[in-house]
Amino acid sequence: MPAALMYNLCHDRYNWFYHTVAQKNLQNRVFYWPRGRVWGGSSTLNAMVWIRGHPFDYDRWEKEDGAKGWNFANCLPYFKRCETYSHSKGPNDPYRGHDGPQKVMRGMGNHPLHQAFLECGKTHHIGTTEDVNGYKQEGLGYFDQSIHKGVRSVAVVIFLSSFVLFFIFSLQNIRKLFYRFIFLQLFLSTAIGLNLMVLLDKVHRKPTYNLSLVP
Repeated sequence: MPAALMYNLCHDRYNWFYHTVAQKNLQNRVFYWPRGRVWGGSSTLNAMVWIRGHPFDYDRWEKEDGAKGWNFANCLPYFKRCETYSHSKGPNDPYRGHDGPQKVMRGMGNHPLHQAFLECGKTHHIGTTEDVNGYKQEGLGYFDQSIHKGVRSVAVVIFLSSFVLFFIFSLQNIRKLFYRFIFLQLFLSTAIGLNLMVLLDKVHRKPTYNLSLVP
């Protein structure tokens, strides 16, 4: 668990500080929903737990809520494509990816309490699972983590290589804009521009200008 986790999740410098609307099925409570406001988004400041929703939830979204195409069978190929799982069985693994950009490892634990916790689950018929993102998600087990070789696996590094990032920040003819947030990307088959929102004195101002992309 990152030592600075709670600082990032409770401070608006790197966090959008979202809150849900009142949830009628949870006694109208409002829940805090931290999301990353940095390069890499939430992957830069979360607790590095890598977990999918339950298949029944995806199926229910399509069946009951009209989210056509969002059943688990349709989503599973994308889950697999995005990850390289440390315990994947290779190309024939029905649930886990083996060659995706996101590196995922199975959580490790060697404290006596870890094993005692798992044994407690067996004793009380809760059961255990070897893979919380696999065939059987229910039960006690070790979380998967978005960690590779002891380092946080961050989206901005995954999709923009270290060389590309160094190249971007070393160029003198590219102006890096900080405290600017893209809220709309304009596309006509290819990107034609970005609308930006300027952040001054922690106040979100309305869009003030566009960036046009020159072919």
